[in-house]
Order: sequence, then structure tokens, then C-alpha cells
Amino acid sequence: MNKRMVFVLAGAILVGCSSNAPTTAPTAVPITAAQRTTDVIADGKVLPVRDVTLSFTQSGTLAKILVAEGDKVTAGQPLVQLDTRALALRLDQAKVGLARAKAKYDQITAGAPPESVAVAKAGLSKAKAASALVQTGVLKSDIEAAKAQLADANAALAAVRNPKATDRDMAEATLNQATATLKQQHAALSAAKTAAKLAMDQAVQALTQTQITYASTQENWQYVQDNRRDPFFHALKLNDAQQQQYYDLMVKAEAAMHSAELQVQTAQVAYDNALQAESSGVSIAEAKVSDAQARLDQLEYPDDSRLAAAQAKVSLAESNLARLQGGARTAQLDTAAADVAQAEAQLAQIAAPARDVDLAAAQVEIDAATIAVAQAQYDLDQATLTAPFAGVVATMDLTVGQLMNPALPAVVIADTQVWHVETEDLTELQVVNVQVGDAVSVSFDAIPDLTLPGTIRSINQFGSNRQGDIVYTVVIDLVKSDPRLRWNMTATMTVGK
Repeated sequence: MNKRMVFVLAGAILVGCSSNAPTTAPTAVPITAAQRTTDVIADGKVLPVRDVTLSFTQSGTLAKILVAEGDKVTAGQPLVQLDTRALALRLDQAKVGLARAKAKYDQITAGAPPESVAVAKAGLSKAKAASALVQTGVLKSDIEAAKAQLADANAALAAVRNPKATDRDMAEATLNQATATLKQQHAALSAAKTAAKLAMDQAVQALTQTQITYASTQENWQYVQDNRRDPFFHALKLNDAQQQQYYDLMVKAEAAMHSAELQVQTAQVAYDNALQAESSGVSIAEAKVSDAQARLDQLEYPDDSRLAAAQAKVSLAESNLARLQGGARTAQLDTAAADVAQAEAQLAQIAAPARDVDLAAAQVEIDAATIAVAQAQYDLDQATLTAPFAGVVATMDLTVGQLMNPALPAVVIADTQVWHVETEDLTELQVVNVQVGDAVSVSFDAIPDLTLPGTIRSINQFGSNRQGDIVYTVVIDLVKSDPRLRWNMTATMTVGK
């Protein structure tokens, strides 16, 4: 039987065997000095020199299982993979966004296209020709052109003041849709949060019940452990198999309790995620409502700069027409000269090199798109778990198609080329007799013919209270190994005199 086992007898079964069972534990008989030895002996377990539990950083459907339990793997070897189709699409979209940002930057650095420069030159030529006409006299065609310019300016001003009904209708429809989506998001995310909270409460209740059961079985078994030397206890005639059954009850209750603890942790993560999803989802929907309202307001109440620009064009057209129809030649010449100057300024503006502020803004868009590509690539890479070091697949209970949660372990990798032994059995009376570097002899319950040398690597400075005893954790490095050793095998260490 495993030397590290602590036997606990269920009190309900013990009472059923005899109604005269003692109700209090007898006083422990102290060990005399003559019975003590200078050897330090403790039980422990075999552990790999290093191990890691791998989990996904994102939820998803498991698509590929590339290894099996017991397989040897190398560092960087793929182990399991989620469905990456949606992540690959996001990466493609991010790359398109980056290409668009770079194209915009190139467009700015390239300057105005030849067509725009040609239009500006034509405008300058036209302004110069108009100036020449003013200098030679006012023609009927000039007056007609000025009238047409005024009509165009008035039409543009009317469009700013009174936008089309179809544009307003579309903006109102967008606002209504955004408002409806906000309500739907709020209701759906709130319901998901409530469901996650209910699941967490149920998990906590289940954990409480398992803790009560485990405490009961542990207390009863400790009672038997403390009284097994009592003559009355032997009168019960409980053989080893019956005692083992009582111990198994405690082990089963402990396992159920640990499972319930994991369920509570999982439910807590799900509830936290639901809270975060509710907050971010509602914020995004509210932002869309605000954008739609701003667009509608812009149509119903045009901003001052657009209105002022349209009014300025009307005023300019009216002034040109008045000068052509009047008789003040000086004013007409001044206006013609101003038109030429304006056309020259426009040509200079179009032909000018790109401004630093425009290049900086375009570069910011490239940087943002680059980050989006890196994030999408990272998310895609994280959908595949790889071995961080060479080792053996120790645990992997997965099925293709199951939904993976970041809170759940997926694969356990262990480096089993080197083993060490860890014990938690050294009491405060024993630990003072050992020190780091002491030679140790280690034997194994499962391999009676094997004894390996070792040395004490570390001694925990902090003692833990275990059923009234202060115990310390000690780690032993094995000098040699054996292919028969397995994870969690029971070992006994002996530190000689």
C-alpha cells in the first residue's frame, strides 16, 4: 500500500458495526528517546524536472489533434489546433487595410495627378483671357457667363441650406436601425450575464456540498487512524480490504471536491467574460447611435463653414456680374487681376509638394494598419498550441469538434528525461537534521529492487500546518534515472546518519 496514504474511516459505517464504539480519540503515546533514530526517512513522489500545462488564449472549436498521450515531441512542434478559418479571414482583411493605407500614402507623396494640374493651368489661362477681355471691353458673352456663374452659386447655396429629402430619410433610417440594435445588444448581453451568474452560483453550491462530504469522510478516517492500536478497535475485526474501502470513500470525496472547485473557477471566468462582453457591446452600439445622430444633425443643420463658403461664392458671382454690367472699368480691371492671381495661387497649390502634416496623418494610418495585421497574425498563431520544450505528452483528453475555453487546460507536456523526488512529510523535528546538498537514498514502492542515490536540492523555508504537524517541502535531485520511473510514483527518501 502507498506509504503516503492517510486512512480515514467513515464514521457512519463504524457506528453501524458497534453501538459501543468510543466517541473520543485516546491520548497518543509519545515516542521515547530510545525509540528515535538519527536517520531521517520521508515519503514523497516522483516528478519530472519540468512540466507545463498548455491552454488556448481564445475560445474556439478544436479542429486538429496532431499528437496523442505518450508521444514524444520536440520544441516548437504543433500539438493541437483550433478552427482557424475566421482568423485567417481577419488576417486577410487586415492586410487589405494595410495595403489601402500604403496606397493612400503613395498617392499623397506622388502629388496631384497630371489631370488636376492641367485643369489648374486651364483655369489660369481662362482667368488671363478674361482679364484681356476686360481690358478690351465688355462683351455680351461675358455678361451671360457671369449670370450662369451666379445661377450655379445660388443653386449650390440652396443645396446646402435644404438637403434632399432622400438623404434625410436615409440618415433617419440609419439612426433608427442603430437605436434598435442598441436595445437588442443590451437585452441579449444582459441575459447572457444573468445566465453566467446563475451558473456560477450553482457551481458554488455544488462545491459547498462536496466540501461537507469530504470533511466528514476525512474526520471519520482520521478517527480510525488514531484508534487502530486500541484493543476495542481490533474487536471490530475490520480487515485491510474493509479499511481500504473507507479510505477510498475519502479519496473519492476529495476528487469530487477538486472537480467542483474547477467548475467554480470555470463559471467565474465565464461570468467575468459576460460582464466584459456586456460593457464593450453596449459601448459599441451606443457609439453607432451617436454617429448616426451626428449625420442626421449635419443634414438638418449644415455647419457654418459650408454655409459660409456657399454664400461667399454667391457674393463673388454677384460682384462679377455687377462689375460687368456697370461702367467702372477700374473695378473690372481689379477683379480680372484678382481672378488671375487666384488661378495662379490654385495652380501653385496643386503643383506644390505634399505637406508634412498630410504625410504624418497617412503614416499614422499605415502604423495602425500594421498593428492590425500583427494582431491578426498573433491571434492566428495562438490558435495552434506548440510544445515549449522537448518532452512527452503527459495528459491530453480532447475531442475534435469540442468547444475550447481559455480557462480549461488542453495539453500537459513533461520533460521525463530527468526526474526529481518531492516530499512534504518532513516535520519540524526532522527538517532540522537535513540540509541542502545532503546525500539521499531513494527507494520506490512500485520498483522494490531499485534504489537510487540523490542529493537534496532545496528545503522550503515556510512550514505548512497539516493536521496539527508543521511539515516542510523538500526536493531531491536523483543522480541516476531508470526507464521504469513514472510521474507521481511513490518514493521513500532516507538521509543517513
